[in-house]
Amino acid sequence: MLRARDRACVKELTLTLTSCGMPYTAPQHGVWRLKKGITLRPYQCDDLARIFATEPAQLLAVVSSSGSESESPLACPAEGGLIRYPCGAGKTLLLISMALAVKQHVLIVVPANLISQWVAQLLEMTQLTRRDLAVCSCTESEEGVRLTVRPRVVIASFTYLAEKNEQHTPDRPIRCNELYKELVSCHFALTLVDECQNMSAPTSWEGLQRIPERGALFGATGSLYRESVVKGVPMIETLHQRFAGQRVMLSFKQLMDEGFIARVRIFEVAVPLPPAWAAKLAAGGLTAYEQTLHNILS
Repeated sequence: MLRARDRACVKELTLTLTSCGMPYTAPQHGVWRLKKGITLRPYQCDDLARIFATEPAQLLAVVSSSGSESESPLACPAEGGLIRYPCGAGKTLLLISMALAVKQHVLIVVPANLISQWVAQLLEMTQLTRRDLAVCSCTESEEGVRLTVRPRVVIASFTYLAEKNEQHTPDRPIRCNELYKELVSCHFALTLVDECQNMSAPTSWEGLQRIPERGALFGATGSLYRESVVKGVPMIETLHQRFAGQRVMLSFKQLMDEGFIARVRIFEVAVPLPPAWAAKLAAGGLTAYEQTLHNILS
């Protein structure tokens, strides 16, 4: 139950975000702010202030104190970019705070297996309610939801964007087809792509292109430097091209030196290739099973 002063903050406001001639209407459910007790670390606040080109104090006031769209939200960033936060640095909280700072129609694109986790994190960290969120995935799409009216945050899976067409899913229910049409025609103020290393795959990137009104596009990852090549171009270069603009890079060493995560010691264990396998490899290669077993041992 919202307190009186919170209810006073929740006003219905029609934003002039045109989506096929239909305005996005902010609902009267939750509040665009962090829950009490959820705080940003200093480096998170500094990075957000840099992304929004504002002072940290002003950013904190918008993310933690303001509640409705009418209460001076920060302007959406002029450009998107690439965010690399190591595991444990608070990447999810950073992205959620970006949505709270904008206080407009936000799209979050994630791997299908992370959708339930993202819904839980939004409800745990913010004063948004479940009715403020919409899910678009091949297994969890909601019946009857109208993306241009009800939800403030739309969470879509990579596979839903990439596979949702007549060629791949001819038996998709009509309601899902209508939901997909609304998704690709929405006007989003901000698009956040979690685990954006998946966007190095052409099918995922092409799926995102079906939403022309994406607003500022930010990709976030904790595993930027993975060995991968897309059409002859290393994945790191592909991501830099696709998420052009700002760069927010945080290292494990910085977090350890500042005491935000425990210091780690890394050991590499190399298992020599058995002589019989070495001979087999020289003669023509290991079987898939043998290669997998050797990778596990190493």
